[in-house]
Amino acid sequence: MDGQANGNEDAQKVHTCASDLAHMSLSDDDLRSAFAGGIYLHAVNGPLTHNAGCLIEGLLDLGVPVEISTDKVTSRPVSMPLKDVELDKMVAPPRHDHSGYVVDISHTNTFTPVEGVKTSRVAYLNQSDIGLFCSLPEQHLLFIAHSSTFAKKGGLRYPVAFGLSKGLIDSTDQRSAFSERRPIAIRNIRTT
Repeated sequence: MDGQANGNEDAQKVHTCASDLAHMSLSDDDLRSAFAGGIYLHAVNGPLTHNAGCLIEGLLDLGVPVEISTDKVTSRPVSMPLKDVELDKMVAPPRHDHSGYVVDISHTNTFTPVEGVKTSRVAYLNQSDIGLFCSLPEQHLLFIAHSSTFAKKGGLRYPVAFGLSKGLIDSTDQRSAFSERRPIAIRNIRTT
C-alpha cells in the first residue's frame, strides 16, 4: 500500500472521519454497521504488532470481517493474541471497498501514505518505543502507545495502551480471591 490521498477534498474527508472516530463513543451495533465491509490491517516492513493482534481479536468478537496483509503477529508468549485463530485464512490483498484500513507502522516509525481506497477511514497504529518521534500529516489519525504532548509531530494522535489479549483476559477471569493467593515479589530489573 503506497501513494497518498489526493486533493484537499480527500484530505478533508480523512480528517473529518479521523477526528470523529477519535472522539466518539459508538455502540457495538454502530461499529458493526460502520465497518460491515470489513477492516484491512496492513503491516509495513514486518509482522503485525501486539496491539494490531488485540484489535483483530476485538473486531472478530464484534463480528466485523477482518483481512490482513500477513499471518505473522509479534508479541510476548504470556499475552500472545490470536492463539487459536487461523491467520493464514485471513491474509488477502487490500481492496478498495473495505470499510476501514489500519496501517501498522510500528516497525518503521514512518508515515506510509495510502492510495486507491474509496473509504476515508484510514488510521495508523504505532506501538514503537520511539513512536512519539513519528511525523504524520495533520489530517491522519494515529493510535500510538508512546506519546507526549511536548513532542508535536503532527497527526491526530490518540493514545492507546498496550492491549491485553483475549487469552490473558480469559485466564485472569478465573483467578483466586486475593486472600487465597500466596504473596510473592517479582523482580523485573536486571543489574548490569
